Formats: sequence, structure tokens, C-alpha cells
Amino acid sequence: DIGELLEVVGKAMRASRTMLRQVRLGSEGTPEQPGIIGQSREMQRVYKEIGRVAPTDATVLILGETGTGKELVARAIFQHSRRQAGPFVAVNCGAIPENLLESELFGHVRGAFTGATVDRVGRFVQAQGGTLFLDEIGDLPLPVQVKLLRVLQERKVQPLGGSREIPVDVRIISATHQPLSELIAGKRFREDLYYRINSAVISLPPLRERGEDLDALIRAFAAEAAGEFDLPRPDISGPSMRLLSRHSWPGNVRELRNVIRQAVLQSRGYPVSPETIQGAIDSGGPGAVISTGGKDDFAAAIQQPVRAALEVAKKNGVGSVLGDFVRELERQLISKALDLSAGHLGRVSEWLGISRVTLRKKLGEQGISPRNGVDHRESES
Repeated sequence: DIGELLEVVGKAMRASRTMLRQVRLGSEGTPEQPGIIGQSREMQRVYKEIGRVAPTDATVLILGETGTGKELVARAIFQHSRRQAGPFVAVNCGAIPENLLESELFGHVRGAFTGATVDRVGRFVQAQGGTLFLDEIGDLPLPVQVKLLRVLQERKVQPLGGSREIPVDVRIISATHQPLSELIAGKRFREDLYYRINSAVISLPPLRERGEDLDALIRAFAAEAAGEFDLPRPDISGPSMRLLSRHSWPGNVRELRNVIRQAVLQSRGYPVSPETIQGAIDSGGPGAVISTGGKDDFAAAIQQPVRAALEVAKKNGVGSVLGDFVRELERQLISKALDLSAGHLGRVSEWLGISRVTLRKKLGEQGISPRNGVDHRESES
């Protein structure tokens, strides 16, 4: 019936407009937890695409450089979907060792492998009725890609070592900073899996193409940092703003956020000087290593010191370079984290992904003061 068809189409159009309006209204985030920020033409396109795909159960592939906010977009899709009452489970495929990935995604039963002393529920089952976000899906090893494809086709998972298949009702959102077409050409990513995960594709713009959003992003990140560090929100204007606007931001929004956090912490509520901004840019901002970046970010950050350590070992014939390097890296990570958090052990343990008990043990082993991050060995020399 034509009348019924027109009514259905009308309802769909109204639902789409409502969804788009909700995404736009929520795009600025809050001082406590900034969401997707910006009203540039490029971001308006992103909001429209979120509004278009969110009401469906289609698989979504989010493309964008490192630091462009791919997980924020995935969460926005989830929050405006029919599955918003269910769980949102995020997995960084590049941060989990290859030998643990299958167990992480699909679970395992007791005795499946050495060390598997109890049954473990995988991320697919954890996301039952909700959304599973596979970040950096391009890093998945080929054997895991085969099993992921089977799960997407059959909507069932079989835990490692188990004989029973578990039905799963999960929406898949994936993301990557890598060109999957090149990985496919190089036989490092399955073409059939690619077509399974890209029913809809959202490409995120780099920060250098979002100049008109810079002011809103800076204000939001300054408010966030001031709240976290319990400091007055500082003024960032004039020469400091011009310096920020001239930077190319290769690390995108994540880099900007880190730079603003460091500038707020160093300025202690006073106006932020261009020198402070430049210093933060040069150092990569707080969390250059302890940020939420993936495996590639970390590898890039330590590439130079790794080469330097090996050169010293080659020159001096030192046989303990691995142990020495790991200990020194740990010492500097903890010391820097204490500096950036103003001695807040809770934040440091959260950033480093260890318990407070473990952190205190490491402080003692490394001779670092928990009060201010100063190395006792340095203060005594």
C-alpha cells in the first residue's frame, strides 16, 4: 500500500533527523568529560554519518589517523543506537599479545592451555546485547581474522578449548589508522573480513583540517585539565593561541589534549605563555608514553632511546642492556608520572595500569620519593 509505505518512510526520516540533532547537541561534551568537540564542516559531516548509521545494526568501520578520536565516535554511535542500554566493550587489538588475543576475544575453558586455571568469558560474550569496539583491527593476526570472520557469519563463539558454541548478539564497530586496502594487497588482512566489517565507513578528519574547531577544543581541554588538577582555568590567548594555531598537530586531537594538559599544570592558574606552550609541544605533552595511544604510538616514542641503548651495548660490550634499559624506562616513567600528577599516586597507578601496592613497591625498589617524584639518588649527589 502506497500510503503505508509513505508513512514508514516519513517515520524513518523523522527518526534520522532526531538522531542527528541529538548527536549535534551532545558534540561539545562537558568540562568533566569532553565528548566529540567541534562544529567545522568536516565535523558536521561526521555527525551526519553518525546519525545515519547509529539507529541501524550495521557494522561500522571508522578510519582516521592516530589521535583523531575514533573511540569517541564509536561511543557516540553506541549511545545513539538501540543497544545503548547494553554494554560497550572496547578492545585494542594492537595492545594485546598475539598469543592472548584469541582467548581475549572468544574466551577459554579451564585447561585450554598452560595457566588456564579457570574458565574465562571472552569480550564477545561480555558485549552480549551491546556493542563490541575493535580498535586497530588492522593489527589482528591472520589466524584470529579467520575466527573473527566465522563469528561474524554464524553469530556464535566457541571458547578456546571448549566444545560448546555460544550464540552472541553483538554489534561490531571497528577502527584503524592503517590503509586496509594496502594490507589486503600485501596479504596481511583478509578481503572477506574487510567486506564484513565495512557496511558503513566513517572517515575522521585530521586536526590540521579542522582549524575552526581549535578554539573550542583548547577551551574544553583546559577546563578538563583544570578540573582534574584542581587548578583555576588559565587564560590561553594572544601569542599562545597563535602558536597553537600554527602547529601542524601530527598527533591530532590526542596531541593537542596532552599539550594543553601540560600547559595548564605548569601554569598553575596563571596565563599560559608561548614558552610554556612551545615546551609542551617539544616534549610531546604529558602522557607521551603513558597516553591512551596504541602500540604504534609507544613504539615510535621509544625508538630513539632503544637505538641509543644498543649503541652503548655494542660499544662497551655490556651484556645486561635489556635489564638496564627496562629498569631505567620504568624509573623515568614513574618519576615523570609523579611530576605530571603532582604526586597523586591514584592517578599514577591508573596511568601505568598497576595497583597502588605494586606502585609503592616499585617506588621503593627505584629509590623514588612518592611525595614529588624526585629520585633519592639524584638528591643525594
